Amino acid sequence: MKIDPGHNEQLILNLVVNAKDAIIDAGTITINTSNTSLSHEYAGIIPGDYIQISVKDTGQGICKEDKPHIFEPFYTTKEVNKGTGLGLSICYGIVKSNHGAIDFKSEHGKGTTFNVYLPSTHGQEIKPESDLITNILVNTNEVIYVVEDDTQVRDVIVNSLKHIGYTVYEAENGIEAIQRAGNIRRIDLLITDVIMPKMGGVDLFSVLKQRYHGLKVLFISGYSDVPDIGETMDVSSHCLLQKPFSPDELIAKIVSNID
Repeated sequence: MKIDPGHNEQLILNLVVNAKDAIIDAGTITINTSNTSLSHEYAGIIPGDYIQISVKDTGQGICKEDKPHIFEPFYTTKEVNKGTGLGLSICYGIVKSNHGAIDFKSEHGKGTTFNVYLPSTHGQEIKPESDLITNILVNTNEVIYVVEDDTQVRDVIVNSLKHIGYTVYEAENGIEAIQRAGNIRRIDLLITDVIMPKMGGVDLFSVLKQRYHGLKVLFISGYSDVPDIGETMDVSSHCLLQKPFSPDELIAKIVSNID
């Protein structure tokens, strides 16, 4: 199976947490792995050999109205302050970035099963997805500051960037980011959520660009109706990345913004 270990851990963890939250009183969560072959195109992936990961719960299930929205960012059926709605969208992004597929079967009141299909490598040598991106980023000396209030999203971004050689600092919101910046001598790129508690990304960039000459920014957001940041902040029109995004999409945006 070809997948970064950190991404695999994040994938399984999010699916299990989602299953746990679906169980109201008592129930079971079952994780199965198996080899499977797809003889025809399925969910956008080509025929071939795959590793199937199934996470099954005996929880309340997913109602008909919610099914079309399950993988949308910030969509959640949980109570206020009980979840961000990003867990499954992160799973979707991880699976798609690894050329796999994810689907689910659920009946309201009778539990849910999520099935993940990831390409099997059969012990073959794993080569980089993109030689161009790998060559650009190996041993890179750029410093990136990641500011994101959702811990899961921030962890995925930070781990992805560290894995390919960037120096990365992180903070939970704009106020904390400004405080921690006092100990950071240099920042080349700020990656920040647009909307955060205490201080959002636009205000944060306004402060930091006065301190770090030539600072570039990549705004991220799960909302489709964010203002035209490119005009208001005098930055590139390519400086916004919509959630959910795959690690490959993130890297491509970083390369275009830093260069």
